[in-house]
Amino acid sequence: FIFSVAKRFKVRFDKIGTYNHPIFKIVAVKTKQKVNSRYFQRVGLYAPLQNKRIFFVDFKILSFFLTKNAAVNSNLMKLIISLKKF
Repeated sequence: FIFSVAKRFKVRFDKIGTYNHPIFKIVAVKTKQKVNSRYFQRVGLYAPLQNKRIFFVDFKILSFFLTKNAAVNSNLMKLIISLKKF
């Protein structure tokens, strides 16, 4: 008997900004949800093209979803790892 753990959640970006001013919410969604649809819970915020780069992640919520075996977007994972270096 082989037991596979199904990934029920994804942690990814959700764009809310305009064409020249992108702002991204970092959200946890169910795997079957379409892009830019309703999200399960908001995890953080990322605004790359302002005078100061804003990056906020609630690590308590993120760690909760990682314990639930959530899949994390590769670009988001790179951003979190670069934040951990500081």
